[in-house]
Amino acid sequence: MANIESHVGYIRISHNLFLGSRSAIALLFDLRGAGSSVITDNTLENCVYDCITVANGNGVTANNLQISRNEFMATGAGAGPFINNFIHIQANSGGTGPYVTNVQINENTMVGQFTASGVATYMNISSGDNVSINDNTIQHMAGDTAYGILVNSEPTRVSIKNLRETGTSTHPKYFIGNTDTQIADVQGLPVASLPAAANGSCIFTPDGVTGSTFNAAIAGGGTGAFAGRLNGSWVNHC
Repeated sequence: MANIESHVGYIRISHNLFLGSRSAIALLFDLRGAGSSVITDNTLENCVYDCITVANGNGVTANNLQISRNEFMATGAGAGPFINNFIHIQANSGGTGPYVTNVQINENTMVGQFTASGVATYMNISSGDNVSINDNTIQHMAGDTAYGILVNSEPTRVSIKNLRETGTSTHPKYFIGNTDTQIADVQGLPVASLPAAANGSCIFTPDGVTGSTFNAAIAGGGTGAFAGRLNGSWVNHC
């Protein structure tokens, strides 16, 4: 059970403080006509499961979801809490394909020390069409084991831009499970950490080699180059 739970959408949740919640906010779209949900300017700390969870039932679809300018924090060690996600858009439970359209996840700040057993993510995107994830910040604390953004196979038309990351984690910044997620990242990743992504993605690689051959595969061992996704491969320009 969440502190705030909505089954129809058409809700604005803002300027709240959630501390130690089992789940802070749950949007469970299982009644007809779900839509226009805004979650903004909240502080959510040390949730036991998902701080914000979005799901559906009865084949219900939803439109226009905004999650912006929230502050998340998870600190703790050992088993028990802090094992899931700050933001979790769950897979379609009543059919196939994305059930929520026009999703914006922008300008959130997330500080994590996920050290319990199990897979944790800052953002777990398992459904959604036309999803924009822009200008978010994730900060890993010592011993963090969480993924930055995990995009599973169901979402379509996903765009990730300007994800700022500080600190390190034992899991990668991006884990992309489809070919319809486009990434623009000027902060960058090592060549060896470049994820699967849609053609047209552009990521700076601080160890990349530009090389003299246009459209050659990006290689490591250099002083920095932009890597572009072209025909399913990372090449040495954007």
